[in-house]
Amino acid sequence: MGKLFEVDKISYGYKNSLPIIKDISFSIGKGELFTILGPNGAGKSTLLNCVAGLFQPTSGEILFNGEAIAKGQEPKRWLMYRKIVLMFMDML
Repeated sequence: MGKLFEVDKISYGYKNSLPIIKDISFSIGKGELFTILGPNGAGKSTLLNCVAGLFQPTSGEILFNGEAIAKGQEPKRWLMYRKIVLMFMDML
């Protein structure tokens, strides 16, 4: 089964500070479920904000069906984001 969604070595941080997340990579195939677990302050929300398009990673790329979306044209990005579901803990 091919990978539907890939995160390749993304990092995110504020200017002149240590990175919040660094070199995170994972992939998700069609029909797979994915959970992100970790302690408070580990960068889970930052990672999800990057994946959801709310934050622009400072390095690395996010691919949907093999196509980089973080740097794509705005309408194309929103078409892809309509197919992603994020469920935050307070939604359960």
